Amino acid sequence: MSPVFSIRALVVEGQLAGVRAGDDRDSIRARLGLPDGQRVDALDDLKVWRYGSFEIFFNGDVADTLALDSLGDLEAGPGRELEAWVLGGPGAPDRDEVVDRLVAEQVPFVAGRDRQNRRVLQVRGGARLLFERDEDTGIESWRAIKVFDPAYAPGFTPDLAPPTGPTLDRFLLVRRISAYTAAHVLLGVFSTASLADAARAAYLERYAADPASDPWREQAYKDDGLVEDDLVVTCLSGPAEAVEVFVVSDDSEGFGQIIRTFDSLHDSEVAADARIAVLDDVESMFPHYALRQRARLDVLLSNAEEAQPGFYDDSEPKSPKSPSGSERTRPLDGAPVVRPRPMHIASPTVNASSADREGFTVELAAKPRSGPQCRLRASSSPAPPICCIQCSHSHERSAQ
Repeated sequence: MSPVFSIRALVVEGQLAGVRAGDDRDSIRARLGLPDGQRVDALDDLKVWRYGSFEIFFNGDVADTLALDSLGDLEAGPGRELEAWVLGGPGAPDRDEVVDRLVAEQVPFVAGRDRQNRRVLQVRGGARLLFERDEDTGIESWRAIKVFDPAYAPGFTPDLAPPTGPTLDRFLLVRRISAYTAAHVLLGVFSTASLADAARAAYLERYAADPASDPWREQAYKDDGLVEDDLVVTCLSGPAEAVEVFVVSDDSEGFGQIIRTFDSLHDSEVAADARIAVLDDVESMFPHYALRQRARLDVLLSNAEEAQPGFYDDSEPKSPKSPSGSERTRPLDGAPVVRPRPMHIASPTVNASSADREGFTVELAAKPRSGPQCRLRASSSPAPPICCIQCSHSHERSAQ
């Protein structure tokens, strides 16, 4: 019986005449016969078998990708049959037509963008469909079908669900950390760019005056100390009326590096956890796990290592605990990743308008690019040790 190359089976089930990503050469040859041609992908040093218009990429002896990169003139090759499904017309359908067909046939999928910012549809248990927009017509054309072995799948970012209420731009102040040391540190979420600039200036001034107190002074493959380029302000859309937000980020690990990508802002734990579930469902060649971090608007967060989401104390032998008491795990080399339980850190903070925080009231008057002003008064309660950035000045522990 001749092998049947079904486009629907490739898209929906992730298989080509019974062949799946992860199969070895012998099993593929037994099902499909000898390839019509072979080549070597010089860029990735991968061997490629061609069957008509279809290609199978091998990593060693195992197929890591099934690919159809030419959706125009489809060919199954000699001795094989073709079932074209939605590709039976004169041209490939556009993205809207593909979405309508998948919805009509109740095929579950996730929409998003890949690392090249191309629109993709990831069919659950099936293929990844890639689209490219024509700059002249605005039409998003269907360009390719890829089925990846989960161990080698490149990541992608799922689209956010439409907001349920009004949104505004929010500004994240982030300290970039060497990927060989730790994930980037979120220092705060601010309602305006000027307040984020003021907090950035305060942070720089503090550690310029006292560099030895910087908890991130020493990092792998980086000169010691804080420099201006380490602090960046990035913009995300967030709920307009929330005074407290939940920041969702996606951390990936590979080759001894940790990469933290800030994904979205939410007004509730429920909404943040729903986004985390979508991100965690993405299969990628690199272990990754989504986390949420609570942040009051216009408040500087603690930059202490133990205050970061997903913190793991290597000195603790088993089942390390977060400050909130939840158990966490750290992925080991070669071991599956388990996402740490989200933590809610009640860390010392600074309100950009005003805040009475355990002994001090600190006010930051926003002055973009020139740094904030700090006004300090003592309260009746004793002041604790300063363990995060309170402002750009040093404060005595005793009440004045």
